[in-house]
Amino acid sequence: MRNKKTMQQKKRLYSDELKSEAVKMVNEQGLSQSEVGLRLSIPKGTIASWVVAAKSGKG
Repeated sequence: MRNKKTMQQKKRLYSDELKSEAVKMVNEQGLSQSEVGLRLSIPKGTIASWVVAAKSGKG
């Protein structure tokens, strides 16, 4: 069977360094998750997941 995922549906991989920087931008610099997403070209929901993971000690 052929893979029917489009480019937008493919899972992107992000470095731990980028994740950490994005979380710092939210938690330490006070930027909104939306603003960080726009600045780094990462979906807001992805940023939100990283922030939650960091708060729970999983990130």
